[in-house]
Amino acid sequence: MKKTLNISFPGCLSATFALAGMIVFTASTVTAQGIEVIYADAFSRSGDLLNSAPETRPGSETWVAAAADRVTDGSVLNFTDDRGNAFLPFTPGSGIYELSVRVSTDPGSSGTNWHAVGFMGPDAGIGGGGPGNFAFDNPAGGYAWALLRDNGATATFAGRGTGGGQGGDSTGTYAGGVFHTLMVRLDTTDAQWSYQAFVNGNPVADEYTYPLGGNPNIGAVGLSTAGGTNNVYTYDDFQLTLIPEPSTYAAIFGGLAFVGMILRRRLRE
Repeated sequence: MKKTLNISFPGCLSATFALAGMIVFTASTVTAQGIEVIYADAFSRSGDLLNSAPETRPGSETWVAAAADRVTDGSVLNFTDDRGNAFLPFTPGSGIYELSVRVSTDPGSSGTNWHAVGFMGPDAGIGGGGPGNFAFDNPAGGYAWALLRDNGATATFAGRGTGGGQGGDSTGTYAGGVFHTLMVRLDTTDAQWSYQAFVNGNPVADEYTYPLGGNPNIGAVGLSTAGGTNNVYTYDDFQLTLIPEPSTYAAIFGGLAFVGMILRRRLRE
């Protein structure tokens, strides 16, 4: 049976800890490992994505998207036109961020349609080819993107004047009709930011470090599509997390050790 202790620290906050094999913090956006979930959306609602709220968010943020062709059906998000974006506002601080989504490409297709997740500038727009739409090496691109194509190829772009793509896998690497996880890890802890893109945990290319003075100006995170017409792009489990730095982990585990000591004393009383 779960046993709950109420522990009051003089001059500090009072906290309730549940003993069930591990300590679980009650804050909805922080896990027991200290990972902060900034955004999480499983799209478990029905209707237009525009102005809808992700399931976890830091404040009152809602999705920016086209008024049509971006629809949740109770389990996934479907894009049903050939090019465009959907995004949420976000400005990074110093930290290590992981942005991910599961995507299913068109089964049986060998086309060149792109599905992507990444970071966008503060001038992000929802139109095809506008600011934030992928990360081509021109002013219309986003930053730090992971991309998957209908034909099973992958790519990644650092964005905006960085010289184009940073590598990718050949055609047929990832089968259509099943979900694959795209993820971008962005590290803003150093003077020169870096990022790396992954598909199903496999690096798409080596880690990329932005040139000195060339860190991206990020104002949003989101999804983007491009390719032919009459396609369905399917997304699920969109998430943005902040991963603690090693020094933060040390502080967390030190605090947990202190709490554990207090709990053991209370249990012996």
